[in-house]
Amino acid sequence: MGGRAKARPRLGGESGRRRSDGESRCEKYISDAEARDISDSQMQKVRLVLGELERNFGSVAIRSVKVEGLRKIREAWKVAPVTIQKRLEMLRSFFRFCVDSGWIDRNRQRSCGFR
Repeated sequence: MGGRAKARPRLGGESGRRRSDGESRCEKYISDAEARDISDSQMQKVRLVLGELERNFGSVAIRSVKVEGLRKIREAWKVAPVTIQKRLEMLRSFFRFCVDSGWIDRNRQRSCGFR
């Protein structure tokens, strides 16, 4: 008894610090994308979108990311509709990766009504 609570997965590392394994969830996704041999231009776009997530949510536990916060990020985008769709695809892919990795139970991005 008196044990410590289990650490929750975070976007930018545990408790505002880098994770002990040196990678945040976003970095793990980027490493996975690089392993899939995604083009340099696409990787640059992925880093841009994930950078927005880390800036907006920082070290917040992934399970604490709210749909409302994701909508605010989307609303701030001042880009062409096709670019918005591509960015949403990247967010879907990231959250699907988080679900598949067991860090969250459901895809938060899908809950936003972005189809």
